[in-house]
Amino acid sequence: MHRPGTKPRVMKKATSNTFKLNTSTASSAPSASPGSSSTSEARSSNTTSKPAASGSSATDSFLSALATASTVAAATLANVLPDVHVNLFCLCETSGDLVFVGAKGRLCHVNIHASKPSLHDLTPTKSSDNVNAHVLSSASHLAFNPRGTKVLVQTNEGALYVFNLPLNAHHRLTPTPQLVQVVFADGNRRVVKLDDVPSPDTTSVQRALATLSPSDRAKVKTVVPDVFEVDLRRLLLLPTVTAVSATWHPLSDSHVVLLTSTDDLLVYATDDSTFSPEQTHPLSFAPPSSSVAASATTSLSFGPVTGWEALTVYILRSNGDLFALSPILPHDGASVPASLLRFLHQATDGQLTLANVDLDTRIHVKAQKHWLATVWPADLPPPSVDEDEDITSPLSAPTNAWTRSSTSADAVATLHWPVQLQGPFPYGSATWSHPNSKALSVAAVAYPGASPNNLGRAPVLAIGWSSGHVTIVRGYTRCALVFVC
Repeated sequence: MHRPGTKPRVMKKATSNTFKLNTSTASSAPSASPGSSSTSEARSSNTTSKPAASGSSATDSFLSALATASTVAAATLANVLPDVHVNLFCLCETSGDLVFVGAKGRLCHVNIHASKPSLHDLTPTKSSDNVNAHVLSSASHLAFNPRGTKVLVQTNEGALYVFNLPLNAHHRLTPTPQLVQVVFADGNRRVVKLDDVPSPDTTSVQRALATLSPSDRAKVKTVVPDVFEVDLRRLLLLPTVTAVSATWHPLSDSHVVLLTSTDDLLVYATDDSTFSPEQTHPLSFAPPSSSVAASATTSLSFGPVTGWEALTVYILRSNGDLFALSPILPHDGASVPASLLRFLHQATDGQLTLANVDLDTRIHVKAQKHWLATVWPADLPPPSVDEDEDITSPLSAPTNAWTRSSTSADAVATLHWPVQLQGPFPYGSATWSHPNSKALSVAAVAYPGASPNNLGRAPVLAIGWSSGHVTIVRGYTRCALVFVC
């Protein structure tokens, strides 16, 4: 997500490289030794310092993200956005879909991969025009789900909304039947519903003008024959609770994970008509000492689809403390690469065969093994030669390379294990101590070479500060999936 005035670039959503088993079986991250902690500091040219935490759709291909970024040229956008003042946008880098919020809350869509990109207005449903206009004009964050079919909207007031893109089976926008949009000379727009039985002697433009009063008809600038309706649905929170940070779950196209102002981590199933949270995880942080200023939770970020990291949420506090919570998995509908599941089973079995494993570690590894068997009780599909090739492509339907979780609320309840918050994890800098600065956002730094089975990769995280600095944390002590047993 970018704002105008900065260098044109598109960064992939933070594919956090973070949550690890204690046993490493792969090489470490670039120049970072396993189990060690090193940091570097960079001064951002933009003092708002929200580094990459608010991105677009996530894929595991760093080169794919760079290739997509190179296609978003100023000249390309200038041809399709002559009069749209872009305030905010998000990108699905695989499909090329861009969703914009412009002046006065105008919502637009353009596909940069099309041979001739064309601009389309996305029109909120007529039932709540005033509410939707306020939501879009106050939007502070947009994000695509992994397949690029839904968009998450966060406002300055801490409210969250979700809408589906009106896409057909070929991932192309589909107009709403019997609707046209009338554009007036003063810039205002009005959606008009046409008669169900059209007259053979009149066009849709003539039928739309016939619904207007003579005074309104004189102010018409143009009539747009295609209307692409979207329905902004709000994620319901208590009146005194606001959303601090939110993101899509990387293994689900319909689940949103968010942090609240009351230090709760909520999981919402956005296909649920009630929009009540599917899961609630209270976060308990140690109270600060009298000599330390109080801190607040400011941001969260998921890990990539590598090892336990795809099930791990990283949580940042304003004082810079970094925590992790795992496993966070939707009750139903998550799709996980079968190769990753096989690897996790093999890793846990391998740890249990080691003679030098202490009792506490053995208990946690057995808990991991039991959890895997409970969530995915069915036999895994046989290995496929295509499993390691683009398994996270948003446009490809799940094949035998994917296994859907059979989790349910009842199955999870049988475990009786609350997820344990881990941290804070130590990191530091010899050059800057962040004086009078607050940590605002956390995101993983993408780097080439990651694969679903990279349990040994050391994490690379970026932490943004209110002073404009960005701390790059590489290779802090790894964590493991931990329950309160």
